[in-house]
Amino acid sequence: VQAIRGVFASDGDLAGKVIKRSQELSSMWNPRQKMMNEWYKIIRLDNYLEQEDMESSITNQPKNTFRFARHLLVTSAIQDKISRIGASAEQEPGFERLEVAIAHFWKKLEQRAEDMGDQGWLWKLAGLMTSLGWYSVFTDINEKEVTADVWHPYQVFPLWTPGEGLFEVVRTYTVDKKTAIRNIELMGEKIPDFFPAEVTVHNHWIMEGGVALNTLIYNRTVVKGRVGEKSYIPIITGPASGMPDQGVLPSNRDWAGSWGEAVVAHNEGVLENYNKLTSYILQTARDAANPRWVEYVNGGGSILDPEEIFKRGAIFTAETDERVEPLVGPVLPIEASTSLADMRADIGSGSFNDTIMGDVQGPISSVMLSTMVGNTRHLIDAYSKAISRIRRKSATWWWEEMKENKWKPHDISLSFDQVKGHVEWETQISLNIPGDLTNRATQARMLSPEWEMSEQRVTEILFAAEIESIPQELARRNA
Repeated sequence: VQAIRGVFASDGDLAGKVIKRSQELSSMWNPRQKMMNEWYKIIRLDNYLEQEDMESSITNQPKNTFRFARHLLVTSAIQDKISRIGASAEQEPGFERLEVAIAHFWKKLEQRAEDMGDQGWLWKLAGLMTSLGWYSVFTDINEKEVTADVWHPYQVFPLWTPGEGLFEVVRTYTVDKKTAIRNIELMGEKIPDFFPAEVTVHNHWIMEGGVALNTLIYNRTVVKGRVGEKSYIPIITGPASGMPDQGVLPSNRDWAGSWGEAVVAHNEGVLENYNKLTSYILQTARDAANPRWVEYVNGGGSILDPEEIFKRGAIFTAETDERVEPLVGPVLPIEASTSLADMRADIGSGSFNDTIMGDVQGPISSVMLSTMVGNTRHLIDAYSKAISRIRRKSATWWWEEMKENKWKPHDISLSFDQVKGHVEWETQISLNIPGDLTNRATQARMLSPEWEMSEQRVTEILFAAEIESIPQELARRNA
């Protein structure tokens, strides 16, 4: 840490120092970058087995898994709540109004993402997280609006330290010349005399003396030089899912490639073998339908015409002692079908069950449904927890700056005097897994016939996304 800080302590070429640190951080994450590319190719269904005039097969299971995982996260009911532990009754109105304000902020962010061409803020975050195994969100606030920009994790290179947590982050990306000039104009900075057609941007953050210093480099031009704005780096980044070791094991020197994992990483090896086997079966089937031929002829002539051989009603002429026979190829072993079924079962155990994704083949018992729901939660849990962390930290930072500066972004109606005492945020995510809610409610009634759920809780479960304030809605209904 001291060595890194020492790099920036001396006077000199600030742009060169930032670019060098960007290169050092990016090289540290090379194994991660490699795996991100591999996982995305799998999800994109790249046909790496394709050969000219040969059959090949790539299962669509990876893309189905990715789309279903993203769907579960996007359709989940998310509520940012203030912990009521130790709270008094007089704090309740203020807490409730603040919760409504934060929910309003997230709706604005969803709308802004749609205006920018995305299908939604959560849609973009969930898509990148489940396909790449990492997340990166830049969050900020001012008197007018809140910000929670989803950054592509492939461009973000963080460094954590035991004493300070997130110690350093750099985002390296490219923009075209017009975008670069426009961004610099919006910041009120001087535009350099020359810019190439493609501009490389280094957005560098580092903690020094309890202050987060931000430097912005466009090519080699310092647009923003080590400006201290906050007591924390306003970037929420990290791995989702993945393996726990961080290079301690000698056999795991490329730990950065597995610290975070995409939702298809569990099946990476078996998917490759499955695709190879199905391709082999297709090729064998084609060889059986279109065999090679052996001609036993007198002299140097030929009986068969390659252009006529598979035409209906084709006529070929042969002498009395001449004949034609198909060249028998290798027979498809029965073990191939068995292996294919075994691999499909392995893929299912590392992914979502086909029934959960809509392929219902027959009646489903409550025990079977509970097992499938449990497996679904097991696969999606790490990603939902990451979303919870992002929302919780964002709400915490927003409220701290709102309270300190008396800001009311997006013209919210909030009296700061109403929000008394310490505010601790909790983010609750309820996944909408098919059949789960009905199955659990049925089991609860079976175990206790008199069991019932409160009206407020039912409303929270079924209409959390549509109703900002459940108590207000129930009060209006009972009025």
